[in-house]
Amino acid sequence: MADADSGLDDPSLRPKTQQNGIPSLIRTGHRELSESQNHEMIGSEAKMARISFTANLARHRDIRRLEAEGATLRAVLEAAMQDDPLLRSYVLDEQGRLRKHVNVFINGEMIADRIKLTDATPANADIYIMQALSGG
Repeated sequence: MADADSGLDDPSLRPKTQQNGIPSLIRTGHRELSESQNHEMIGSEAKMARISFTANLARHRDIRRLEAEGATLRAVLEAAMQDDPLLRSYVLDEQGRLRKHVNVFINGEMIADRIKLTDATPANADIYIMQALSGG
């Protein structure tokens, strides 16, 4: 069952708000894990970054999660979206910058570099891509 506030249909992801108000994605099993337990569990499973999309972005491309390798966010996104230019156009503009109304979090932290996408992407990173909604 989806969490109404998160926009995610994947029950294995649950947004958790940190003190600074930025959502942190915690992978859950039968019980909620602390962040340190979460990273230990994930570290034994895979080597690639996992990219998750909110439902409002995923519905355009019928995709919930991708996996790719890369040392920076740019490298991971380019590898993950190389065969899907339409998905790439939803996330990045014509100059390869993050679109104005798209936010990206790496392991629960909002990225710092929206232009060159040089934020480090550790192995096993959880990358969360969401559309920032505006208007009234």
